[in-house]
Amino acid sequence: MLDKIDQKNKQLYLENERLKRENEILERDKEAALSRLSKIAGEKLAKGNPSITDLGDPNRPTKLGERWSSLYTDEWTDAFEEISTKCKTNKTAVPEKILLKIVDWCYTTCSKLSQKQAKVIEQLLRDVALQLNLQDESKNDINQNIHDKCNITVSEEDDSIKPFIETFRSQRQNNERLMKTAVKRCVDDYLKSNKEATENEIIFVKKCSELCWCICIADPPMVIEYKNCERKLIDSTKFNKYNRSGTTVEFVVWPTLLLYKDGPVLAKGTVQTNG
Repeated sequence: MLDKIDQKNKQLYLENERLKRENEILERDKEAALSRLSKIAGEKLAKGNPSITDLGDPNRPTKLGERWSSLYTDEWTDAFEEISTKCKTNKTAVPEKILLKIVDWCYTTCSKLSQKQAKVIEQLLRDVALQLNLQDESKNDINQNIHDKCNITVSEEDDSIKPFIETFRSQRQNNERLMKTAVKRCVDDYLKSNKEATENEIIFVKKCSELCWCICIADPPMVIEYKNCERKLIDSTKFNKYNRSGTTVEFVVWPTLLLYKDGPVLAKGTVQTNG
């Protein structure tokens, strides 16, 4: 009788241990599933939403805002001193305006490069995505009329392409090689038309190009505001005063950085006022 009870207890004990192990496995699976779900939800929430950022991203908007301000206080100041020395023989030259033209040139160049690159790569990704939708088609048929052969609607096409394009946009934001290529293009082109550029002027072009590239490839792209401000009342939410106490803008010294077009200010700019 006692042997049967002991045997029964042993069976119950083993069964209890088995259930514990299964429960632990289920708990781990549940935690892993919740973690994956949270990650997916976070990615979907942050995708295309610049207000939600990855704190581990060195190119997140707040960091770029800090770097934009530092560019003005550091490299801009060094370049300003050298350009001011060069301008002593030309009394009509304004160093601040020369530096703003450099910023405009870097920003415009990076914007064009970014848009051109995105257009080419996204078209290639569309071709890849569309070909993945083809079934039993010959290579000649695919190349001849890929859209007709796919026989899919625009919305279906968009759904098949989205993951490719989203991955490209995400990867591009932290791709050092692409940034270095863009910066080299900017610096080389600048030196072709500015052979007498000073050392700190070149450093400023390089640093400005790096930041402008990061700004232009953000999703959505960030924006710098500096045009059509002259002869208007200073907007103190976007600009600080340079070295005068007037209320009307004479010219922009340093652009304001916005999170996106007409979006919130990440870093204030600076303007020269009329008095």
